[in-house]
Amino acid sequence: MADLLRQIINMSLTAGAVILVVLLARALLRRAPRWCSYALWSVVLFRLLCPVSISSALSMLNLARAPVSTGSGRITMVDYAGVIQQSAQTAQQAVDLPVATGSGAVQNAPAGPGWQEVLAWVWVCAAAAMLLWALVSYLSLRVRLWDSQHFEGRVYVSKRIGTAFVSGLIRPKIYLPENLSGCERECVLAHERCHIRRGDHLIKPLAYIALCLHWFNPLVWLAWVLFCRDIEYACDERVVRTMSAEQRADYSEALLACSAPGHRVGACPLAFGEGSVKDRVKSVLKYRKSALWLSVVAVVAVAAVAVCFLT
Repeated sequence: MADLLRQIINMSLTAGAVILVVLLARALLRRAPRWCSYALWSVVLFRLLCPVSISSALSMLNLARAPVSTGSGRITMVDYAGVIQQSAQTAQQAVDLPVATGSGAVQNAPAGPGWQEVLAWVWVCAAAAMLLWALVSYLSLRVRLWDSQHFEGRVYVSKRIGTAFVSGLIRPKIYLPENLSGCERECVLAHERCHIRRGDHLIKPLAYIALCLHWFNPLVWLAWVLFCRDIEYACDERVVRTMSAEQRADYSEALLACSAPGHRVGACPLAFGEGSVKDRVKSVLKYRKSALWLSVVAVVAVAAVAVCFLT
């Protein structure tokens, strides 16, 4: 268990560095299309969940290996992560001190749970608690939807919910509150169907699993909050891209209608009224198509981050 925790910590440290780069890139690309910020988080998600990667001379993570000079004048490379892990193992061995028995023979003391094992079990319990909370939240939501009425296709209407959302992994369904007008319903359906086409109903649960595994890293919590925000901004932008000014105003009204307090639906479902609705309304009403050169620069920047930090 301790070995697994060391692996997770190593992945978390690497992902933390990537998160800082993504935050900088988001700030520089704030005028670029919103999908760019969304795409940048995929690099972080890969680093949080995948323990292996492809070697490349272009990888910026090679900076983790620093050159040092030996006494003979030769330059060698030191992997700080390996040094830290070796030091931890040495410290653990030092805990198991020998003791003398009555006959004078020296034996090792009974091996009790070391501090690494204790920390590993704390990590497991916290991660399991977060996953259990998400499961209970989801099951509670399913209970509330037991009497939902079929509307069309995989769209259902329920009187027990106050906002629209997507729920399900294999065959995701869209649930709508019954008090939406015809125009609001069309706007909400366009948004939620966009989530399904992009596979957001699969990506968001994966991101939550990454959060559970790396709950001890505050940068991962920051990444989760910003990711949930960017996923909604990107979907809003995709939906309103072909809308007129009047249609964008209707879309903003639908956002306000589904954002009343108390409309939370749990950890992972893609709710229409999630995020900072005030900022989303401003973004929708002020939407302008990005210039071609800015889109090209954004694509190059996202590709560069992927090449330098996925490898």
